[in-house]
Amino acid sequence: MAPIIKMFMLGIILGMTMIYSDGASADDQLWRKDVENIEAITHALHRWASVEKGEVRDNRLLAYLVVPDAYVIDIIHDGDKTSYRTSFIRDWLKREPVPASIGYHEKVKAIKFDWVGQFADVWADYEIREVEGAPAISLGVTNIQAYYDGTRWWILGWQNIKRKRMREEYSEHSE
Repeated sequence: MAPIIKMFMLGIILGMTMIYSDGASADDQLWRKDVENIEAITHALHRWASVEKGEVRDNRLLAYLVVPDAYVIDIIHDGDKTSYRTSFIRDWLKREPVPASIGYHEKVKAIKFDWVGQFADVWADYEIREVEGAPAISLGVTNIQAYYDGTRWWILGWQNIKRKRMREEYSEHSE
């Protein structure tokens, strides 16, 4: 094969490699620090949940944080009744993004970790505000299950529990 054709073919192969690897490497460069430790991935999940009124959440971040078959369970307290709703994250990611009707900002206030090998169970108390810096409109607890694969952390799933007050037993980890 003529040297010019070899160079042309090599250029095509390298170009295709750059095109197909660019998306993953761009996300990896953008969010790599968010998966380096269990505390970072916990804050990243709450940062993803936060959105300004009229804006759309960046689901690329959520897809980067979770395993493909991750789940979420919302536990809802309504007076004397408690109910739940379970969803797979892949279903969330397929939905058409909808602009937020109100601002929604989650700020982690306290974290507790429990470990079993490469798995972590995280309890994070958080406050919800419509506008950053405004008084909290609600308090909640997120229970996250995460896995360390030897290179980074992955979220396997989480539960959101809306609460009226912070859990005092986790205050030693507060910011």
